[in-house]
Amino acid sequence: MATSMLEALSRMQDRIEAWAAEGCRELPGGARLLCPGGRDGAFRHLLLPPLDAAAIAGLEGSVGRHLPADLVAVYRAAGGMCLDDGAFALAGPGAELPPDVMPGVRPPDLATLNRRIRHHVELGGVALAVGLLPDDDSLLVFADPDRDRRVQRIAMPSGEPVDHWPDLWGFLLSAHAPAARRRAAG
Repeated sequence: MATSMLEALSRMQDRIEAWAAEGCRELPGGARLLCPGGRDGAFRHLLLPPLDAAAIAGLEGSVGRHLPADLVAVYRAAGGMCLDDGAFALAGPGAELPPDVMPGVRPPDLATLNRRIRHHVELGGVALAVGLLPDDDSLLVFADPDRDRRVQRIAMPSGEPVDHWPDLWGFLLSAHAPAARRRAAG
């Protein structure tokens, strides 16, 4: 069952506040590092500042389409993010961060990420990539964002579906299943 957007926003905000309670470092430009205790004692999560309507319109222009309501709602809370030491990165407008902040971990630029899937016939030319799972180079995509809230993880470069969730919130609130599997295996 798909999660209501209001319920999901509330649950995501609760999760962010819990991470911040464990420790928070504000960066220039409004980005926040949350929850110390990641790799080498570093912070585990990076949240970019929320996007306003003009920034969201700019992202829509960069990908040549309207963004799904679920994604717009996330962007109003965080304009991109890296979670679980970079195990998942939600794309946004791109970010300039100091080199010592989570080295090698950056939320990808939404337009750049979508150029990776344009040639995949399997995705029907309508898919919208919104996130990256760097451990296996898979992407989180809305397969048909104009008609369906479902998201799926697809293997790259094949474009084959691997996992799916009823909506973006289902993925974000799932305790980031790929990261949990990685920690259990490691």
